[in-house]
Amino acid sequence: MSPHNTDEPTDPREGNRVLAGLSSEDFDRLRPHLEPFEVQAGDVLAHAGDAIAHLHHYVQVLIAQITQAAICNRFHSPRERLSRWLAHTFDRAGTDAIPMTHEFIATMIGGARSLVTQASNELRELGVIDYRRGRLQLLDVRGLREQACECYATVTAAVKTL
Repeated sequence: MSPHNTDEPTDPREGNRVLAGLSSEDFDRLRPHLEPFEVQAGDVLAHAGDAIAHLHHYVQVLIAQITQAAICNRFHSPRERLSRWLAHTFDRAGTDAIPMTHEFIATMIGGARSLVTQASNELRELGVIDYRRGRLQLLDVRGLREQACECYATVTAAVKTL
């Protein structure tokens, strides 16, 4: 978004869950430092070796997420990893239905497609999710979080510090 674009929303918090989660007092302190810009999927925000101009804390949280995912992929079952990843995905998606293939999920949780199929079938049997033709439907958010390993709570706590 251009700072001179008159079509921009008047409230920068609109459409931004991080900013919307701030108290009015915190947002008012932050507002003079905000710089609107548009990001599309696939955009490169920084290259290796570049100085990071924004959101240092975000980078720290991102590193914590990556580290926790590596630990999770090594020590937890496919069902726990799938539940963790889906819980985080649904937390951020703002909807209870998302287009998703088993192949993509397998890449995201660090497992074979057959393990994703097995784990998703287990979650379907528990009434937590439904999956049809590349569309995943969340049926029970509490149940999904209960099936997730402790990594879900660890990463959620780190994200809340943003």
